[in-house]
Amino acid sequence: MRNIYQVDATTGATHKLLPLGTAYNPIALAYDSTARMLYWTDVIVKTVNRYSMVTNTSVMIYRDPFNIGKDVVQSVSFILNSLL
Repeated sequence: MRNIYQVDATTGATHKLLPLGTAYNPIALAYDSTARMLYWTDVIVKTVNRYSMVTNTSVMIYRDPFNIGKDVVQSVSFILNSLL
């Protein structure tokens, strides 16, 4: 299992480990600063997930139902990054 940490962009200091639940291989992070939401894809379990920096809760918002592979998850990640 891997983790995602909150890091200060100016100093590089690590502030905290984000409690994301089960994150096996988080990649392709996107941050929505307006809604304070972090989005990421996980290529192992083929999901797209969301973490609220306000409520400190994470939710799986998409799972590849056909087990097509990481291409679908990476495509969804690309779309998320282009929207934010």
